[in-house]
Amino acid sequence: MSVSIQIEKVTLGACVAWGHAAFAVPSRGRLAVFETNGDCEVVLGRFGAGDGHLLVRASGGAPLQVGRALYVGLAFERTDPLVADATIVNFLNRYVRPLRQALSYGGRPVAYFGRDWLSLGGRPVAQVGFAHDDHHALFEGWISLSGSLWQNESRASFRAKLPTSISKCDPDALARSIVNTYLKTFARENVPAVLACGAAPTAAQLRRPYRFDAEAPCAIGSMSVSVQGGRVLLGGDWMADEDGVRRVEASIEGVLARGRKTDLETLAAELSLPALGLFGVESPLTYAEHIIRTIDDQQR
Repeated sequence: MSVSIQIEKVTLGACVAWGHAAFAVPSRGRLAVFETNGDCEVVLGRFGAGDGHLLVRASGGAPLQVGRALYVGLAFERTDPLVADATIVNFLNRYVRPLRQALSYGGRPVAYFGRDWLSLGGRPVAQVGFAHDDHHALFEGWISLSGSLWQNESRASFRAKLPTSISKCDPDALARSIVNTYLKTFARENVPAVLACGAAPTAAQLRRPYRFDAEAPCAIGSMSVSVQGGRVLLGGDWMADEDGVRRVEASIEGVLARGRKTDLETLAAELSLPALGLFGVESPLTYAEHIIRTIDDQQR
């Protein structure tokens, strides 16, 4: 495939908007690589809690402090996956490979160890995440060109390694390398490279004013829950299938509506389902305990 690539700087909001639009609109495959304009702003993960003033990206994961960075987005329909054996369980592992390969050009020691970040010389340098539902899938990556991407630089998974950036590079050349590597890897005519952002959704679509009743630590940040008027909302810095999360919430709400107590083993089993693909929580049982404890506290 011959693709003419022209990388332009866009706002952080435009990058976030592209992810939401690409995930929401059915497509046989869309690939975008943008360079942010350098305005530093906090971007929450899909299930994160905000106060209405923070951007919320389409994919899940921990809050990011994005300044100069490259954004990578790859969206497609679940019924037409780009990797035949990709499931939600191994989603990041399959779709991060071309990104790691592109970042490794020139001898950079870039590695991926199954987490939500890639390392450069052992230090976190890029964040990766996914959005997923019954019909659509989205892979997103953020590569730091200056400073750290993470609000919390002392995460246990970093193992005391401070985040770094790919500062000594030509952003245009790196972006072209990423695009070409993805196109070459998938060799699909139905994966066009996107060169410009369309109109950004309104602020209301990108910023979610919501805080949870209680939160507890998990592998990549926090796991949270809110129970208000019989409505259950799960959230945090983890990633999972959107429709699967809604089904778990509906299951808990159904139990509460019948005046019964949520069963710990049943809830833990629902959170452990492969189809849910809960990523970033060490123990679904621990999350189930946190949810039930929060419900019990509210009912007292």
